[in-house]
Amino acid sequence: MITLLYNGTCSKSNCALEFLEEKKITFQVRNYLENPLNEQEIELLLAQLQLSVHQIIRKNEPVWTEKFSCSNYSEQDLIAILANYPILMQRPILIINNSAIIAREIVAIEALLG
Repeated sequence: MITLLYNGTCSKSNCALEFLEEKKITFQVRNYLENPLNEQEIELLLAQLQLSVHQIIRKNEPVWTEKFSCSNYSEQDLIAILANYPILMQRPILIINNSAIIAREIVAIEALLG
């Protein structure tokens, strides 16, 4: 199964979506702002990405700089923050079976697809 974690206002998300559609790849789209990941899903995603939670947080987002940038948080705290503020998650993310990438570049998508 292929899933694209998608934000419709993000140009990189739209490029990933268009690429997958052009290649006629069967996939599902999850708008993670409307249907946020819960903490368990984020933990699984981190394992699939093989990244730490620090690596998928968008630290330039206003909500991060206004609410969270001045404190140190545990991994679990950061996962909870992402679950409650999904706008902070890097995007788009492409999940294929047990692997995932931050799909900002078409080359990365092609590599994951094989």
